[in-house]
Amino acid sequence: MVAHFPVHSFFTSKRAISANLTAAVRAAFAPYVRLDSLQLLRLELPAEFEEALMRTVITRLTILEAVRFQARRAVEFRTLTLASRYSAVATVILARGNASRVRQRAFGHAAMLAQTVAAELNAFANVTRNVGEVRPRDVLEYAYWQQVVREDALKATRFPLHEVLLARDK
Repeated sequence: MVAHFPVHSFFTSKRAISANLTAAVRAAFAPYVRLDSLQLLRLELPAEFEEALMRTVITRLTILEAVRFQARRAVEFRTLTLASRYSAVATVILARGNASRVRQRAFGHAAMLAQTVAAELNAFANVTRNVGEVRPRDVLEYAYWQQVVREDALKATRFPLHEVLLARDK
């Protein structure tokens, strides 16, 4: 009688199968025995079927474990993606700040240089106006000798004119 039920229905509806078995056994033994109830104690399945059930259970658990692992990795990857995006944004902001700082410093140096050149041109124009026609070479010699006198006062070493002019440009 049990063989008439598929195994998967046995696991889902044991009560109905037990009631059907009880009715079938009562009918078979009715002339000899009065049967009140029947209790199913043990289910014997073929070894191949039990192995197939075990493989099914293990496969389901493996799939469940893989799904959970995949969900954890997805969260980890989303977190890493967010962190890398914010890191990239921070790097770009830092680079823009550094570029702005360099640009502002360059503008400052350019403004100082422009003012220095303008002041030297005004000074040269004043000297030319007060003294008469002055050649640029005369101004350079004057600057050189002024440097020499200052170095003599400081007991420093003397450099040739071209080195003084190069040092002054730095």
